[in-house]
Amino acid sequence: MLRFNHELLARVRTELNLTQEAAAAAAGVDVRTYRRYESGAVNEAAEGFVVRNASRRRLLGALSRELGIAESELVIAAEATVQEAAFEGWRPCHAHAAAGAPLRRPRGGAGAAAGAGARGDRGGGDRRGGQDGAGGAVRGGPGRGTARGRAAGVELL
Repeated sequence: MLRFNHELLARVRTELNLTQEAAAAAAGVDVRTYRRYESGAVNEAAEGFVVRNASRRRLLGALSRELGIAESELVIAAEATVQEAAFEGWRPCHAHAAAGAPLRRPRGGAGAAAGAGARGDRGGGDRRGGQDGAGGAVRGGPGRGTARGRAAGVELL
């Protein structure tokens, strides 16, 4: 897998005493695009850095030419990260996972005993706090502290 060497790009730009704006103008790209390259945001987690289209190839050529960096130094082989290396040697530590048994959700748990509805709410009433809608916790509703609530005669505490 390949990755874009954004550390090198930032180091060379600062050694040349260029701002990101000046480096972007020299390469002929928008400063936001340049910042994505310098921050490493172009390195995708799953694929790394892939040259898919002609505009990316042109940008690599322009950066190489204007900043004096070889393209082979800008696009380098990605090293295995610590997380990837740790995952390769991972083994399940729970007996049910090691045996390959599927994990099941418990039935009739605490939510069912408390009378929770299908959506996980606690049942009864609506979001505004009462059946008549005078509670007013919904934005813009006729509750305490809103102009409509005061006009409706709901007193403030």
